Formats: sequence, C-alpha cells, structure tokens
Amino acid sequence: MDTLGAIVGPATALLLLPLVGHHHPALFALTLIPGWLGSNAVLFWRA
Repeated sequence: MDTLGAIVGPATALLLLPLVGHHHPALFALTLIPGWLGSNAVLFWRA
C-alpha cells in the first residue's frame, strides 16, 4: 500500500495541478481532505 500511495499521490497531484491553475497552496489544501478522511476512518475503525 505504501508503494501504491507513492505512485497514486504524485499522479493525482499532476492531474489536479492544471485544475487549480498551478496554484500550489490550493493543491496542498485539497490534499488535506483525503488525509483527514483516511485518518478519521482509521480512528473510527479501531474503536
């Protein structure tokens, strides 16, 4: 899964970069959403 994330993450960033007009702060803000969802899923799955 780590290798998959290392491939999918940058590929997704390359696809999203033109959509946000090459505005890097907006791209980083968008990456917070799946990270937040994933961490919450792990927290709730453990409980």
